[in-house]
Amino acid sequence: MKWFGFHIRICDKEEGDFLKKLLKEYLIPLGVNLLVIEVNTCFRFEKHPEVSEGTFDKTSAREISSLCKENDVEIVPLFNCLGHQGWKGKPNGLLRAYPEFDETPEIPYNSEDIYCRSWCPSHPRIYDVVFSLIDEIQEAFESRYFHVGMDEVFIIARCPRCRGKDPAYLFSETARKLYDHLSMKDVKMMMWGDRLIKREETPYSEWEADDIGIYPAVDMIPKDVVVVDWHYEPMDRYPSIPYFLEKGFKVLPACWKNLEAAKRFFEYSKKQAKKLDREENVLGILVTDWHLPAKKLYEAFKEKRKEDLMEVLEYISKSWKGS
Repeated sequence: MKWFGFHIRICDKEEGDFLKKLLKEYLIPLGVNLLVIEVNTCFRFEKHPEVSEGTFDKTSAREISSLCKENDVEIVPLFNCLGHQGWKGKPNGLLRAYPEFDETPEIPYNSEDIYCRSWCPSHPRIYDVVFSLIDEIQEAFESRYFHVGMDEVFIIARCPRCRGKDPAYLFSETARKLYDHLSMKDVKMMMWGDRLIKREETPYSEWEADDIGIYPAVDMIPKDVVVVDWHYEPMDRYPSIPYFLEKGFKVLPACWKNLEAAKRFFEYSKKQAKKLDREENVLGILVTDWHLPAKKLYEAFKEKRKEDLMEVLEYISKSWKGS
């Protein structure tokens, strides 16, 4: 079990400052040795400033990266690719700056009828821009890994360029291009695993598994991609763990704020790894944070105010040290 990880989204320089304090005073002492830091379009890009939506910059990234390296914490920046290009109808900085990249340009920006937009994987210029954004983030953090997101893709094969194409092919080609680009820089790729799971064969929700034809992409993606398999509710079994292991992937299970779910998922993952003799392929566990900004989480720790996420972190810490 290699990693006890923590994931957080950072949108501005102030949150980055609180993250440094959070790491130094609480997370690192708990044993966290992997930080997935999701910056998306909140990064202040120098080559494409038209995409930037926040104040988190290269200096902040270097400071956090230095702190992590001094404490043997693997740092992994995350930039959402393909899906999650905004919220509902509202596009993010990439699609606002380049509306021609939008997979569904006909949907009004004020629409409440979609979950979130996707970019067009078939646009001839999309990767020139995206690779530049990824490079700038990865170089700022000087990271050995990069997380490309790709979760909860519900819009694909919709625009005139993509219509009629196989969703699994479009998804896997996106992953392959990102993988090839990162590999040229000797950077390893991580991605969320939900779109690679066939929903009807699992107890998972539509958020955790695919039912629009993307899942066959699991056999079209390089096996040295680290699949981050997230599930946040208590279940008797998590069949995606043996599924990914048997496919040959290295897997990083990810939990959230439900303590019982974290316990079950962590223990189930260890048992399945041992059962299949793939213990080296379950890399640990990642605690995700979707509701507490760095400042609020830091203040909760400092004031010794119990939060559900803190309980999960403390449980994983004890289990980690005892495993």
